[in-house]
Amino acid sequence: MTPGMIAMAGLVGFGLLIVFWQLAAPAHRRPGELSALALAIDPSAVRDLRSTELDTDFFERIIRPGLNRVGEMLVWLMPQARVQRIERKLIAADGMWGLTPISLLGVQMLTAVLGAVVGLALAFFVGDFLQGILVVVILGVIGYLYADLLLDQRVKKRRRTILKELPNALDLIVVGVEAGLGLDAAIKQVSGNVHTPLAHEFGVVLNQMRLGRSRREALLDMENRIGLPDINVLVDAILQADKFGTALGTTLRIQAEEVRRKRRQRAEEMGAKAPLKMLFPMVGCIFPTLFIILLGPAAITVIHQVI
Repeated sequence: MTPGMIAMAGLVGFGLLIVFWQLAAPAHRRPGELSALALAIDPSAVRDLRSTELDTDFFERIIRPGLNRVGEMLVWLMPQARVQRIERKLIAADGMWGLTPISLLGVQMLTAVLGAVVGLALAFFVGDFLQGILVVVILGVIGYLYADLLLDQRVKKRRRTILKELPNALDLIVVGVEAGLGLDAAIKQVSGNVHTPLAHEFGVVLNQMRLGRSRREALLDMENRIGLPDINVLVDAILQADKFGTALGTTLRIQAEEVRRKRRQRAEEMGAKAPLKMLFPMVGCIFPTLFIILLGPAAITVIHQVI
């Protein structure tokens, strides 16, 4: 083991020790003052607070406060735009493991440290100092980006689901509107009877309207949360119909047909790309096997004749 590897192991171990220290430290809590205040109010409150805290699960009691502390260390180093982008992704994904932007940064720091530790373990088998550093850095970066990649995949999956169910939801709203219901009542029927991500978004719109927001503000907020062009066009069409007094049922029916047409075009585009995507597995996996099967006996015969 070279001195450089020993120094690198010490640095990684020191970083891991700092992270574990932050996880073990209490998160913005002063037990003495809290217990004294609770005791002054109610002598039985200390026992009640302890039992209430112990009733929560291990993640909420230990892991989440530690992740928040590690994330708060990174917030000062991150640009504000980066934190806002993570927050928008979490909103678009409807949350991931109940994480906040700060706790997600804490998860990224932990996975980066774990990746660096794995890279350090592999670096001992490499032997070369520079190659060992390269392995540690690469695995650390992969560990840091892993949670972000998972979040991106969750956002894409949820958006694909919303695109898939949008025409059917619009049909249900059209049926309700043409039956005499208002737009809000028709959306309520969809959100109350269908359990899908789009129905959940419609339920959020109705809840915001109950809290005093206008329909325009609630729909624009849904547009910003989902971040899909088809939803943007739908919201603009509803707002235009509401502004100019045009038939809302006809507008929604046209939007449903347009969404179906776009979905069919996307399916045709994916079908056209399929042969090109199949080309590389065929060239790399299937063709070599065929060459071995077809040319193998002839090659063996030629080798025996030459020998």
